[in-house]
Amino acid sequence: MNFNKSEHFFKSSNGVDRIAYYIYTPEPARKPKALIQICHGMCEYIGRYEHFIDYLCGLGYAVIANDHLGHGNSVSDNDDLGYFALEDGWIYLLKDVRKVQLIGKSIFGDVPHYFLGHSMGSIIVRCVLGKYSGDTDGAILLGTVGIHPALPFGIALADSEIMLHGVKSRSRKINHLLFGMSNVMVDDKRTEFDWISRDENVVASYVADKKCNFIFTSSAFRDLFMLVQYCSDRSWYKKVRHDLPVLIMGGTDDPVGTFGRGVMQIFRSMERHGFDDVELKLWDGCRHELLNETNRLEVYKNISDWLEEKLG
Repeated sequence: MNFNKSEHFFKSSNGVDRIAYYIYTPEPARKPKALIQICHGMCEYIGRYEHFIDYLCGLGYAVIANDHLGHGNSVSDNDDLGYFALEDGWIYLLKDVRKVQLIGKSIFGDVPHYFLGHSMGSIIVRCVLGKYSGDTDGAILLGTVGIHPALPFGIALADSEIMLHGVKSRSRKINHLLFGMSNVMVDDKRTEFDWISRDENVVASYVADKKCNFIFTSSAFRDLFMLVQYCSDRSWYKKVRHDLPVLIMGGTDDPVGTFGRGVMQIFRSMERHGFDDVELKLWDGCRHELLNETNRLEVYKNISDWLEEKLG
């Protein structure tokens, strides 16, 4: 291993839960080149990123990351997987990530800070940038989503599910609408999660992992839609500093990014609004989890090359 790992906890901004966060420092010990703050996606946890974290620490980077509300070690009972709060859970997600950022800055001082977010984590990063882009040196967005015209319908449907079945109900209806067609472009389907990666071992591990293979609560789906709505609003582009270095990456076979079209949409929107340091990389044939793809080492190197370029 190229890192030393420590696990810590703090009280979530929702006032109820305990958030698990992790600090990874290079081994052998040395001052890190930069601090990379990773935000994981929905229905997973930071432990799934440790192969990539090992790569970063081997290059001299430090990493800080938390398990979001309703995920990983931030839940005390598996019944709370996929649940954030009675209301305003999306705001608590952002506040918790901001707290982790401040913890990292207090530990590592003037070391440059970069966000890296995957899927829901990329949406969270985009939202945090809407308030605190002056406090980071750059952002890497993996497997992000474009602007969807059906978003108001999604929010209304989640509200209806909450009203009919409660905030902790598991909405198979919304889950099917979001992911029911995700495997449509996959040949020789083996599982309902083949769309996440071409690596069969990654998919098998995900399917077998109880901390991954669960359905969001209706309230968490609503929170997810609220996050997308916030960072998709035109006002977001005015709130984020336009000289912020941003790397956007997606797979051409990723249904979450609309097979590259949604990722391209975000890139073009940022360019159109005057962002002057945004790069786009579309990986041919890659599915949703770029860091878990069969060509993951190429993806890793592309990210580290970008970081090295920005650090000068």
